[in-house]
Amino acid sequence: MSGDNLHGKQPNIRYSVDVRHHEEWEEMSLSEKMKLMTKALDKWEFEYLKENKDKLSKHQIDILGGRELKSHEGMIYGQMYADWKKQKGFNLK
Repeated sequence: MSGDNLHGKQPNIRYSVDVRHHEEWEEMSLSEKMKLMTKALDKWEFEYLKENKDKLSKHQIDILGGRELKSHEGMIYGQMYADWKKQKGFNLK
């Protein structure tokens, strides 16, 4: 079950068996939420590519492949990262 950042739902629980319900996520401190997110960050590019490959352009796929970014590509990378966080429900309110 993945969450929706706009509505504050819990993150995808594959990252932690400690969070089982939306209410638990809401009750967690910012520090506890950050610990869960930190685990997920290590693999975000691979996961985002896997889950969205059919929606991404060749350019976006190339960027997620790990090559060095050009200065104008930072915004594309940032947009994909923001979209991944939204898909996973990482809401830090």
